[in-house]
Amino acid sequence: MGAVSARAAVAGVTARERDEIPVATMVAGTFRDETADASGAEEAVADWDGGLPKIWMTMRLLALRRRRPSDFLPQSRYQPLVTQGAHLGNLLAFRRGENLIAVVPRFSMTVNGHWGDTVLPLPRGVWVNAFTDARLQGSVGPVDLFGAFPVALLTRDPA
Repeated sequence: MGAVSARAAVAGVTARERDEIPVATMVAGTFRDETADASGAEEAVADWDGGLPKIWMTMRLLALRRRRPSDFLPQSRYQPLVTQGAHLGNLLAFRRGENLIAVVPRFSMTVNGHWGDTVLPLPRGVWVNAFTDARLQGSVGPVDLFGAFPVALLTRDPA
């Protein structure tokens, strides 16, 4: 399929035909390998109704798990992280082990993009968003976390 975008791969087909297209075919052009860059996140979100964000996110997560298996051990403990600011209840974060942090917005429609002073203080070190490759440290706001993709998975940079 080459460099054909996922949307182009399914353009001009009915919804029923689209449902019958194998997932691998839908994503093969856009996400040629497991290291799709941040533009992949934006393209995936552009095809929200087609379900591409979920497929793309799953591909990224599985690739991360293959690259960093020690971060996904069954004995890794989950620890809630405390957010700060006016909308702290709308930002949920959990740390898994020492090197992973999952962050999701909660009731984001009620915030309507106005997060104010809401931040997530990150543990020491540099953290990389697995979906956007953004490098983060210190206290980060929702705009930094969800600017290109609606959820974030942060990995500690081993460097």
